[in-house]
Amino acid sequence: MRRYLKALPLLGALLAACSSPSPVDEIVTSNLAARGGKERLQALQSIRETGTATASGGRVARVVREIKRPGLFRLEFSSQGTTSVFAHDGETGWRVAPLQGQFEPQVTTPEADVAGGGVDQRDLEGSLVDWREKGHLVELVGRETLPGGEAFKLKLTLKDGAIRYDYVDVASHQIVRSDITRTIRGAPCSWKTHSRTSGKRAGSSSRTSSRPTSRTGPRFSGSPSKKSSSTPTSTTRGSGFPGSASAPPARPGH
Repeated sequence: MRRYLKALPLLGALLAACSSPSPVDEIVTSNLAARGGKERLQALQSIRETGTATASGGRVARVVREIKRPGLFRLEFSSQGTTSVFAHDGETGWRVAPLQGQFEPQVTTPEADVAGGGVDQRDLEGSLVDWREKGHLVELVGRETLPGGEAFKLKLTLKDGAIRYDYVDVASHQIVRSDITRTIRGAPCSWKTHSRTSGKRAGSSSRTSSRPTSRTGPRFSGSPSKKSSSTPTSTTRGSGFPGSASAPPARPGH
């Protein structure tokens, strides 16, 4: 009897350890809270993000990304006086690529579909919201020191098999950087997205000072009812912008 009584505290400690949230769950929960909470994020109907992208050779493009439920996605790259447009309606993708002589919308093949090339591309609230239900895997790799301070490094294995790394700032709990490699036109393109947030949470409104120069492909009717307050800056290494003449060519067999 005494032997069993002595084992009770150990059993209680084991049960408490099993019931406590994992480090990954704690980091994700703090991130969602910093962004306004899971409920408010899932209540968003559309977002619009603006930023700049830098490709090899120091070329810079203005980027506009818009997402609207259910499954509408639009991505624009403005560079060298032209605007390339990539859009997806949830089933089919289109693109307009003036630098490649494509001035009218053309249906994209799966291997060249920038807009629909990743399950996280059209995920309005982000992959960390209900990540288990979405079929993703999230792991804590460790901590890294970034220019803005310490950040948790999360490895996301997305449902489609793509690997993405999100860096969650230890102090603000916001995602300050994301790294992902996508296959575009048969060649891998690595993206590093550095995000700067205005401090606003989900449900607040923020406006940008400029508008896209073209509106070809699927449109969003009216103004988005909710706008994202983040302004990401993306750096693409080892390739040109999607839709540019210097983008990686399709490989035989892809």
